[in-house]
Amino acid sequence: MVLILLIIHNIILTNAKNISEKKVTKEVKPYFIVKETMKNHMHDFKFDAEVSSCHTHSVSGYTELIIGVYPLHFHYYSGISTFKSHTHHFSGYTGLPIKTENGHVHKISGLLEHKNYHSHKFSNYTYEEVSYNSPELHQRVLI
Repeated sequence: MVLILLIIHNIILTNAKNISEKKVTKEVKPYFIVKETMKNHMHDFKFDAEVSSCHTHSVSGYTELIIGVYPLHFHYYSGISTFKSHTHHFSGYTGLPIKTENGHVHKISGLLEHKNYHSHKFSNYTYEEVSYNSPELHQRVLI
């Protein structure tokens, strides 16, 4: 399924590029018109996982670029969360976009890798992505 979405994604990007460069001839009719305000983008996220074994982990990072087309796109994410002497890996796919006042967010939920006889659940949202609406608004740095 991911492979099919990646192929569709590449077709859409090619069609969007051809449309913007006016290379589309009368015979070629693109199946998708990509909204010009929606650019390929990433999201950042930072939140705490649930407590397990008397401690918690911070889950933070950046998603990959979009898979799919707006409004039906999602992102892959992965990372490592460290606490004292152990780490947990995590990865997954976001939910579909959830419209916000200035852009959109995605739901992120999952389970940190089982390590040292325990794991941690996590569930939250990415930060709002607004850079495709106004590039100068996206100035946050994840620390």
